Amino acid sequence: MATSFAVSFENRIRRDRTIFILKLEFLIIFTSAFVVLSITNQHILLKTVFAGLASATFFILLKDRLQRAGRRLRRAVVRSVRYAGPDWFFFLPVNQPFSLNPAGYEIEAVSEDFRLIRFLDWKPWKIGQQLLVLSDVSGKVLAVRDIRQPLKLELLKNLA
Repeated sequence: MATSFAVSFENRIRRDRTIFILKLEFLIIFTSAFVVLSITNQHILLKTVFAGLASATFFILLKDRLQRAGRRLRRAVVRSVRYAGPDWFFFLPVNQPFSLNPAGYEIEAVSEDFRLIRFLDWKPWKIGQQLLVLSDVSGKVLAVRDIRQPLKLELLKNLA
């Protein structure tokens, strides 16, 4: 299982909506191009290409919806925090305004069903802190939140 960057629940909702709209736009574009080519009776190869692209986009959109249905919320306790900074650096000025290597913290937590959860985050979590973790079917961490922060029910409905 690859270690992934975790984001907040709010950022995850924004990202999910943006990706869904992008995939929906591609589906509309490819489907409308297929319809226009069919109406104008264009070459069969062009119609086949756009029909294939529209079908592939539809199945990608369907797969995205099914993966979203398999998400799980888990409670977890942080067991270790390790700085995962860059292993090498460029010879740039000391106070560079940007970093070409992402630096963060590798967090290991144990969930309530005794599974080890690993993820990267920009901020360090304290050892022993309780988290609410949103993960997909494969166990990849999608979003993390402190369990003590208030959480709206509408927010959870949008994530699931």
